[in-house]
Amino acid sequence: MKSRVSISLLVALALALAALSSAAQYAPGDVIVTDQNSSFPSSWPLWGITPQGKVYTVSTSLSFYAWSVAPAPDNRTLWASGKGIQGLTTATIAPDGTITNFHIDFNHLFTCIDVDSAGDAILGNLVNPSINKFSLVSPSTIYTLSTLYSGPPFSSIQGGGIDLATGDFVVVDSNGPNIYQVSLFPRPSVSTVIARIGGIGNGLGLHADPGTGTMVGSWGSGIYRLVPGSPGILTTLKTGVGLGTLAALDRDPWDGQFVIPSWSTTSTQPAVVLRFDAASGAITTLAQLPAIHRVMPMAATVAGSRHLCATGAALPGKTFSMMVSSPNEPRAFYAVAVSLSVGPGIPVGGGRRVFLTPDDLFHYSLTNSGIFSGFQGVLGGGGEAIAKMSIPSVGALSGLRFFAAVVTIQQNQISVISDPLGVTIQ
Repeated sequence: MKSRVSISLLVALALALAALSSAAQYAPGDVIVTDQNSSFPSSWPLWGITPQGKVYTVSTSLSFYAWSVAPAPDNRTLWASGKGIQGLTTATIAPDGTITNFHIDFNHLFTCIDVDSAGDAILGNLVNPSINKFSLVSPSTIYTLSTLYSGPPFSSIQGGGIDLATGDFVVVDSNGPNIYQVSLFPRPSVSTVIARIGGIGNGLGLHADPGTGTMVGSWGSGIYRLVPGSPGILTTLKTGVGLGTLAALDRDPWDGQFVIPSWSTTSTQPAVVLRFDAASGAITTLAQLPAIHRVMPMAATVAGSRHLCATGAALPGKTFSMMVSSPNEPRAFYAVAVSLSVGPGIPVGGGRRVFLTPDDLFHYSLTNSGIFSGFQGVLGGGGEAIAKMSIPSVGALSGLRFFAAVVTIQQNQISVISDPLGVTIQ
């Protein structure tokens, strides 16, 4: 009898392993999900999901589980921060799962990351509650760390992101728990957006929604819309037991929906990754994560989704540069434009929109005059190009915020539409 039980268990395990795809490289457009649970004492999985919902393994041997994950500004690797048996860890993860820039740091556990208008990463630190900055455009300087703000009122920063409209870093902290807004320009200052929002838990996401100029958040068993400000407005979009325990979300610029991992509340139900349409409220399931062991997702991101990123600060009298990046589209035609607001966006067919406003600045940027260079052209063999904008030497421009976006075109059809990049002239 024992022999038959052992054989049946082996057969079940073999079938489960056969159903799970072997390790593969992630590609632009794939959803990447970090896993807090481990089948082994010292390694954690990293899952990939194709746009068609096929789950594969990027790696089963990460030495840490990531609380935050996002595309680096080079759009070719992922930046991750988490916790492993060696301590708190930051690293970049290549498409084949290889870890580079591995760094152990016992003072910083970054639970959220977003990129500001200078191309630097703004991060929320849980261990020593603070707002920090990394320069990520050059991988060699990834660990040039500076503290922008620390101390009260922060207690334990659980997640957050940059408000597209203002460029402020909005975070959810376990103090209260409250939502705080950190103004980064001209110098960091903190204001309270929402006080005492209720239970939040680990794995918390907050991301800009360019169609409405608001932010969408996921924590606990709810999805929320946040209008930042002091005070701000928080409304519930979806909540309920059926959602499970939600992890940190990201926005997929390919279809405009949010991808949200859900950690099931029971041991018999598998974890899933949901797609959420913030405009209609519709929720669909993208994929079910492997049930070989208990999957406990912490965060999700969309690989290759940072199609436009600044390479430095915008300053009066200086040239401001942006990197266009679409790694899977070498030699594709591209066009960049800028405007003074995002608004509801410009319809381009198929339900898709470019989130810029067709104002005077928008039309002027399309003329490719002496002020704008490299705003239209053909991507290089690596799928990259540099667009430049000469900012007039007028001190009164300091503090002005504008927005940029890029589209790529293949076979006479729009392919990629970037999320807008918000830029504040300093």
